[in-house]
Amino acid sequence: MKWIIIILFAIVVVVAIIFLIGYFMPIKHQATVRQTFNAVAPLQLWQVITTPKDYAQWRRDLKNLEVIDDLHWKETSEHGDVIAYEGQVIKETEVFMTKIATKGLPFGGTWTFTLKAVDGGTELTITENGEVYNPLFRFMSKFVFGHDATLKTYLKNLNHHLTK
Repeated sequence: MKWIIIILFAIVVVVAIIFLIGYFMPIKHQATVRQTFNAVAPLQLWQVITTPKDYAQWRRDLKNLEVIDDLHWKETSEHGDVIAYEGQVIKETEVFMTKIATKGLPFGGTWTFTLKAVDGGTELTITENGEVYNPLFRFMSKFVFGHDATLKTYLKNLNHHLTK
C-alpha cells in the first residue's frame, strides 16, 4: 500500500511540474517549414493549397471535409476533432493564409503559405503563428509533439500528392 501511495504522489508531482512549466511558457509560438517542389509550377502549387474542396483527395490526416465556400471549410481530423477554417488570399498566387475559426479550442492561430518561383520549381514556406491556451497542452506541444508536427504532416501529404 505504501508503494502505491508513493507512486501516485510521484505522478501528481510530475503532472504539477509539467503544468507549472506549461503555465510559464509563452502562449504564442511560431514554427516554419520550407520545401522546394521541383518541376511544380507556382500556379499549380497555388491551386492545390488554395482549393479546400480537393483537400480530402490528398490530405491523409482528414477523416471528413465540409466545404462551405472557397474560403470557409470544416475539417474532421483522423482523431475526430472538427475544426472550422477561414482562408484569405494575401497576394494572389504568392501568399495564402488560413486561420482557425472555431472558438473554444485549447489552441488557435494561422498558417501563412508563401510561394516563390525557383529554378525548375516552387519553394513553399509555411509559417504557423500559433497560440496554445492550455498549459498542459502547451508543454506537450513544445516538448513532446513539436510545434511543427502538423506542418510536417501537411508537407508530407502535399509532397506525396504532387509526386505521385
